[in-house]
Amino acid sequence: MNGRFISFEGPDGAGKTTQLSLLSRYLDDRDILHHCTREPGGTPGAEAIRNLIFDSRHNLVPRAELLLFAAARAQHVEERIMPLLEKGIWVLCDRFTLSTLVYQGYGRGLDRELIGQLNAIATCGLAPHMQLVLDVEAEAGQNRVQQRLENNNSFDALSEDFHRRVVAGFREVASHDAHCRLIDGSRNPEQVHGSIVAALHEGGLLDG
Repeated sequence: MNGRFISFEGPDGAGKTTQLSLLSRYLDDRDILHHCTREPGGTPGAEAIRNLIFDSRHNLVPRAELLLFAAARAQHVEERIMPLLEKGIWVLCDRFTLSTLVYQGYGRGLDRELIGQLNAIATCGLAPHMQLVLDVEAEAGQNRVQQRLENNNSFDALSEDFHRRVVAGFREVASHDAHCRLIDGSRNPEQVHGSIVAALHEGGLLDG
């Protein structure tokens, strides 16, 4: 497997999608083959599950939500991510296992060890080469979310305390996981992008 697998993590409104797009352009300029995807989603089946998860009309209990995330991930990994990596193609993913650990573990209060086991089953042990954790305060992230033009999802309506627990969870995990890089997401997009490129160079994922 010669491809590089990079996940963009962080609380809602941290700028993950923007930074994924900027890194995609950076890789394009260097003729590095890559594919951009997201979780939950990335394949037709996983996108259908995404629609179910984020539709607030279903009022899913946390355990059902967790299992649906795992089901979508299993499909995504086997159908899309692994085949691309095996071809030497980079994969840039908007959220992966770390978001499930933080949102369902720290946010929802589900057992983190169980979440880790479920993630391992869904991924067959696949992990990103680097997890870029964009860090913003919960209030700042939610202010950005409210300014979006697109429809917000069911997570955006959760309490301020929930989003604070999520921010704290990302910071705690990133502080002791060697594959995580905590990036200050409160700055302007170009500054954040510069820090991401620097992190990839320092981690040996980019040459030159």
